[in-house]
Order: sequence, then structure tokens, then C-alpha cells
Amino acid sequence: MSSSGFDSTLDLRLAPSQRALRWLYAIHFVPLVLIAFAMRPGPGMIVIAAAFGISWFRLRRHRAFGFGPRALVRVLWQPESGWRVWQNNGAEAPASLQSHSYVQTRLLVLNFRYTGGGAAGRRNSRVLLGDELPEDSLRRLRALLLSTDTNAAGASPPDAST
Repeated sequence: MSSSGFDSTLDLRLAPSQRALRWLYAIHFVPLVLIAFAMRPGPGMIVIAAAFGISWFRLRRHRAFGFGPRALVRVLWQPESGWRVWQNNGAEAPASLQSHSYVQTRLLVLNFRYTGGGAAGRRNSRVLLGDELPEDSLRRLRALLLSTDTNAAGASPPDAST
């Protein structure tokens, strides 16, 4: 049994984050507008605008926000066996939650390391901004993550080297 005191199974199906897309849009659009006022037109301005465009294009469908085939779409916590995660492409694997995961009221960053299957040793992250889950499920996840050791049962300990 886990030492976390969280003895019920938590099965979460994560939706892609539309809130993340809005933030990424603002983070990229506002500097582009400011560049238009701050720089003279020319090659430098074109290079910076192209860099922002490439950044936007790459981040708008990033797996950390729930998009793409390797995005985590389901996370399961069981007291007896620990964490299990599913990717959008159907891949499923046991995993351990890394110690450098981040938990705050409006932002959760879940960093997993796969502990079994063909992907053993690989890492995958999921950023949760609050619109991926119903409020009750998000509250339960936050409570689980803030409890003591969620890796105690069946999962390997967090990687101390990272």
C-alpha cells in the first residue's frame, strides 16, 4: 500500500489545452507587434519575425499541451501499482512521476519517466493549465501530487540525476 494516504484510483482523460494555445498566441503576437514599432524595416526585422513564426508553428501543436501522437491523453494512478500513462498514438506504459514535476494552483507540469515496455527510460511531460480536466478531477490530481510519496507503490523512485 502507498504511503501517500491517497488510497483511491485516479483515472484522468486529458483533453488538449485550448488555454495554452491562447497564451502561446499572445506570447508570440505581442512581441511581433512591438517589433514593428521598435525596429526599422529590413533584414533584421524579417529574421526576428521569421524566428517568432517558426517558434509559434512548432509550439502550437506541442505534445506537452496535448497535441500530436506522443501527447499524454490518459494518466492513471493506482495505489497498488503506481502511475500508468497512455499516449495519443495508443502506446501505454508504466511510468514514474519525476521529482521535478511542478504543482501550483493554476499550473501543473507532470514529468514522467517510462519504467517499462519498449519506451523504458524515455521521458514525457504534460502541462495542465486547468481546461484539460473537470475541476473536481483537477482538484483530486493536485491533492494526490501534494500528498507525500506518490511513487511509493510499484514505481521506481524519482531520478536523482536530473
